[in-house]
Amino acid sequence: MENTILFESAATFAVPCALVDRHLDAPETELKLLLLLIRHANAAFLKTELCEALQTDEDRLEKAFQYWIRRGVLYWTAGRYSLQRPKLTTSDFIKYTPDSISQRLREDEKLKFLYEKAEMILKKPLNVSDSSLLLSLVDWCGLPAEVVLMLLQYGTENNMSLKQIEKTGILWSEEGVKT
Repeated sequence: MENTILFESAATFAVPCALVDRHLDAPETELKLLLLLIRHANAAFLKTELCEALQTDEDRLEKAFQYWIRRGVLYWTAGRYSLQRPKLTTSDFIKYTPDSISQRLREDEKLKFLYEKAEMILKKPLNVSDSSLLLSLVDWCGLPAEVVLMLLQYGTENNMSLKQIEKTGILWSEEGVKT
């Protein structure tokens, strides 16, 4: 048996180098989803089509999309997913329901820690609006939970309102602040 592996391909599609460099350790369904989306750029899919192609169910499909959103690879805005971060505005921030916030806190220890520390930093219990803002900074802006904590600390030390903190979070995100 030869040690040479030959590969030929006529039809190709480009995968961003950063995805390969940073995300090869992603779970199988998540990788398959991303490859499928990149392969069929600017296409519309029914959830059932994606589930069939990935051999999964809708719940698992949703978790795969959320995986990439939390890692700042996919972005959800105006009813569509994109690999390109759209221009961020505070009016585009996602409005989370109390149930979806609770579910995320049960599933993600870093978010749970963020919320606990945020209440201490802000010296008040978080309401749905505050909670939604924090989750949007993580999901929409792609800021790690620890950076959001630094942002809250910075904002309170500088007497910033939550609206000002939100705008600063967008600025940090656009400037690539991740640590």
